[in-house]
Amino acid sequence: MLVMSLIVAVLGPISEYWYFRDYWRPLLILRPAWPLGGLEDVLFGFAIGGVAAVLYENILGKRFSQGAGGKRGWIGPLFFGGFIASLLVFNDFLGINSIYASSLGTLLVALIIVVVRPDLFFDSLLSGLFVAMAMFILYYVYSLFWTEPWVKLSQVWLLYGTPHVILLAGRIPLTEMIWGICWGIAVGPLYEFWQGCRLKEK
Repeated sequence: MLVMSLIVAVLGPISEYWYFRDYWRPLLILRPAWPLGGLEDVLFGFAIGGVAAVLYENILGKRFSQGAGGKRGWIGPLFFGGFIASLLVFNDFLGINSIYASSLGTLLVALIIVVVRPDLFFDSLLSGLFVAMAMFILYYVYSLFWTEPWVKLSQVWLLYGTPHVILLAGRIPLTEMIWGICWGIAVGPLYEFWQGCRLKEK
């Protein structure tokens, strides 16, 4: 969990270079002078990286064991490169909103993982569902503390007022859940794939 958290923490502020342009402009404690994210993005990346990596194993009581071939160190650079490349291609060149572009990028990485390791398919799929469920619960509880969900969505969410606006339970943007599912699908099996591990019952 810690390894994945530290790795993904780097992606948090980098990805905001795209999200700030067409997806949202959140209220930050310290808004940096550069076009990248701030402390909140590092913390979010740290949290979502570690949680997505272990949620499936912990909920279903799995443990790691060797026996799925050697380590595949190339998946790390592929994950980072694929994530950034998807934003460059889908967002910068094709004009697809960054939240969808990054979701497509993570799905492509997940596809490579399950093609090479079909045994990780259910790990991948359930990880996506569990991450989205966890995000939904946390976002919903958070939104209860504000008179208008998400600290006035109309002010921070750049998709507000467009056809992309679908709020689940009247409070949570569907786009966030789509991203959460795609993120979990890719990150859930990433460590097992990287280290050549299999999952067994505890």
